[in-house]
Amino acid sequence: SMISHDLGLIVPEIPKCGSSAMYAHLLSKDSTLDRKDHAALIEYRNYIKPGIDYTARFLGRNPYTRAVSAFEYGKRHDNHSSLNGVTLLDDDVTFQMWYNAIQYQDLFRDHGTEGMYFEGKEEGLTGCFRTQTSFVNYIDDSRSFNSERCDDLLKKHEFIRLEEWGKDKSVVNSHRNTNEGRRYELKHWNLYYTDMEIVKQIELLYKDDFILWGYDPKINPYTEEPWQ
Repeated sequence: SMISHDLGLIVPEIPKCGSSAMYAHLLSKDSTLDRKDHAALIEYRNYIKPGIDYTARFLGRNPYTRAVSAFEYGKRHDNHSSLNGVTLLDDDVTFQMWYNAIQYQDLFRDHGTEGMYFEGKEEGLTGCFRTQTSFVNYIDDSRSFNSERCDDLLKKHEFIRLEEWGKDKSVVNSHRNTNEGRRYELKHWNLYYTDMEIVKQIELLYKDDFILWGYDPKINPYTEEPWQ
């Protein structure tokens, strides 16, 4: 997450939503930009300065493409998450198996889920599977990251779609050479979304994200046509 006192901006870094590109962009405008990694909005109460009228900016991504990116990223970078009897790193665990093992209520427990755990130090990877909404606290919902509301930090806010923001910022996200220097490749979309069952599962798991950023879950973002 990022905070610029000079620009009056708070930009929580939502995993797999172009936060590295946003950081590079803002750093070019404010060399004193402070980066807080993947912290939820509510944590910024610890970093704001009095007298500054901050805007909270949320860079979001279509949940269908984010789910694919999170899955491949976790597979390539030793994400030891296990949930409901399924372990992400098992060789035979597919995109469909992994997301079908997740329940909607699992995604709103603290920094990830009660069942997701790690056998290493890179616990931040858990955030790849959290909802984007859980970094916002925009809804009054006890399931979210913290039941305390963030209304004071949301007096001014912007919800921006990565797909639209990136067009004007020359954002490069090939997945083969990310801004973090990590490499992972994506297969053709229909190898992940093999049938309507998995499409419906992602729609259910991330329904709050579709609503908050205004994405239409009935549209395939890869073809921009209705799912079939």
